[in-house]
Amino acid sequence: STRAPPPWLDPNKKYYLGPAAREDFDPTCFPQSLNCAAGWAKLDNFDLLHGNQWCFRFVGGHMVMDAAQQGEHRYFTLACVNHNASGHVSFLAPDLSLTSDEGRAELWVANQRAQCRETVAGEVAMQLRAHSSGKILCADERKQLVHLVRPQDALARSPVTGAPLLNDGWEATPDEDPPEEAVQAMLDRLRA
Repeated sequence: STRAPPPWLDPNKKYYLGPAAREDFDPTCFPQSLNCAAGWAKLDNFDLLHGNQWCFRFVGGHMVMDAAQQGEHRYFTLACVNHNASGHVSFLAPDLSLTSDEGRAELWVANQRAQCRETVAGEVAMQLRAHSSGKILCADERKQLVHLVRPQDALARSPVTGAPLLNDGWEATPDEDPPEEAVQAMLDRLRA
């Protein structure tokens, strides 16, 4: 039987995938998101014209149990729907390059996380794990790089500051304009 995708991800929506917030939103820092316009995954400005809109393409019948979440999760490919001006869909491959062949794409599973800015309705925080290697997709926001690392390496901290070296959380933000009331409420929170 084919099961529905997680209720917190809509396979019919386009999303921006940005590193999850560890602190309150800083309006002086321009947000970054997962981008593949150059042909491989990296971080770049959130509002670029190409390489930054993603769809979760769920695979029917492939289920995985996640002991920590005690729930079922569906495998999916990450499809970049605006890779370039031609409008061709490209998929994130196991080496974080792009492929036009969905059969060569990495299968991913997402574990929902509680921490999320929720600046837009439908925004969710998650950790992304590659099925082929069990590695976690992590962002290095200082260098604008994206890595696949072993789960224990995702927890590495700076010996000097104690801060995490990588960010293993992602926020999927729907590509939708928020209601005017939500924008005003966020601005009010920032001013407080």
